[in-house]
Parts: sequence; structure tokens; C-alpha cells
Amino acid sequence: MAPSDRPKGAASSKISSIEEAAAKKPARRKARQRKSQPAAPAKKAAQPTYVADLYSPEPLSPKLVEVVRDVEAELGRPVWLLVQDIESVKNPIDLLHGPLLAKLLEQRRKLPRKKIALVIDSPGGDAHCTYQIATTFRRRCGGYSALVPKWAKSAATLLALGADQLIVGPDAQFGPLDVQYTESRRKPHQSALNEVQILERLHSNAIEAIDQTMLFLSRRLELQAQEMDEFLPPVMDFVAKEFEPLFSKVDVVHWTFMSRLLRVAHDYAVRLLLPKYGQSAAQRIARSLVEAYPGHDFNVDGNELRSIGIETTEPDGKLASLVDDLHDLVGGVSAIGFITEKK
Repeated sequence: MAPSDRPKGAASSKISSIEEAAAKKPARRKARQRKSQPAAPAKKAAQPTYVADLYSPEPLSPKLVEVVRDVEAELGRPVWLLVQDIESVKNPIDLLHGPLLAKLLEQRRKLPRKKIALVIDSPGGDAHCTYQIATTFRRRCGGYSALVPKWAKSAATLLALGADQLIVGPDAQFGPLDVQYTESRRKPHQSALNEVQILERLHSNAIEAIDQTMLFLSRRLELQAQEMDEFLPPVMDFVAKEFEPLFSKVDVVHWTFMSRLLRVAHDYAVRLLLPKYGQSAAQRIARSLVEAYPGHDFNVDGNELRSIGIETTEPDGKLASLVDDLHDLVGGVSAIGFITEKK
């Protein structure tokens, strides 16, 4: 058949097929390029943030949360944190003072009706508020255990005394209960024991002076026992005159006020100790913590607590490791209450 005799539509159909094939090539090339490119990584889910529900200015570290959860599993009790940063004591809630007590009472209905464990790391505070905090936990929760990995000084020691079980870390420190006071905000705090013991020391020194004087006379004059009675009245008169200038400087009213201040911590300690130790032992332990130490900063460790009759538990096994972890993790942290996820 001659070219002029071919159908006119055949050439145009072939050209259309070529054009369509050429148009599809870039689309197929782009599809291959998309397949060869690595898939974009899936976005990671946001990690939950945890805080202490009563007070927590900063989120808690994941490690601290993990350790506290493990402590709860070991003790079989929910943990209530009382971790107060000594460096931020300008915030009243970082001491055992009124603001903390008020916050606790506001949220008292959130406390479980079962025993809890307190992790205590605190510089102390006010004895009145601390006693109320302890009795609130007893009433609402039926009691509490106290775990001290690092320190519980002053009024925090008082809080620890109210625990039905006191778990003491190997490096934990407690402190005496002698009440601190100041007569002015510009003056440093001092122990009420300083003034109360002045009179006791003067009395002790006066008795010792009488004994020494009588011993001196008996040796010098070679006195017999029956003759000593004659010399006792003038010796007592002599010693009284020697000590009179010192005794006259004692402000009896102020001394009584200081004595009453010391009775506050003593009597609160007795009341917290009484259910577990009985009256006699509670009185003895409280008196030791108030009067037996030379300074308020005196370090009282677990061995010292046991020596004055306080029962303590030394952590072992996994709990011992967790207590060591807490010792390292609580520094510089403020966290009060149960751990909860921040919404």
C-alpha cells in the first residue's frame, strides 16, 4: 500500500503515545527518589514530669523518682517526702514551721488511711509545728516510719522520734533538742540551755567548794569525824558569801522563762516516745536529747541514738543501697509530699 494510502490517524496516535511516555518518566523518577530517601524518624513520646504534691519548686529527677518507688516497694508503704533544702531556708516552707503545717492541714484529706513512710532530710524548725505534724500523721495514717539517709537535725529529730520504725542510714545525723531563741532578729540564736545550766553549775560548784573546804580543814587541823559537824555551818556561810555575787546576777524571771522553753521540746519528745517506750524510758531519752550535749550543732549518729535507748533499724540488702542513693540525691532538693505526675 502506498504511503498516501495509509490511514491518517495512525501517525498522530503514535506521536501521542510517545508524548505520554515522556511525560510519565519524571513522575516515575520522583517516585524512585522518594523511595530511596530514608524515612523520617518517629517522634518520641514526651517523658512524664514528676513533682511532690505539697511543695516542689522544680521537677524531680527521674533517678530520685525511681529510687523512691523502689523504697516504697521495699517498705510496703507509700513514701511522703520531707526534703528541705538548707540553702533555701529563706523560704519558710523549707523549715518545719507554720507555713508547712498549714499546707499539710489544707491537704490532710489526701493522706491515706494507712501507715506511710517519711523520707526526712531537714535542718529542723519549730517544736510546736513539728509536734502537730507528727500527730497529724498518726491520726490520719495510723502511724509512720521514718527513713533518714542524711540528716534530721533539731526539730526534725523530734519528728523522727514519733516514728514506729526509725531507719537510719550509715551516715545519718541527728541533733539535740535544746530550744534555740533570740531576743532580736539582729542577734544570733542561742540555746536556752546556756542560761538554765548557769544556775545548775553554780550550785554544783558551790557544793564542790564546801567539800573541798571541809577536806582541807580536816587534813590541816587533823579533825575527827565528830568534830567536822562543828565546822560545817561556818564553812557553808563562807562559801555562800563567796558565791553570792555570782548568784545575784542570775535573773530568776528570765531563768524561769528559759526553763519553760526547754520543757517544750522535752515534753513533746516524751509524748511522742510514750506509746513505744513507756514513761520511764521516754523521760530518760528526752532528758538526754535536751541536756546531755554541749552544743546544738552536736552530731548525734545512729550509734549515739542507740546508746541513749532509741531503737533504730539499720538498712540492709537492697534497702541499704537505696538509702545510699537517697543520701546523694536529696542534696539541694526541695520536695514535700507524695510524688505525683505533673499534668
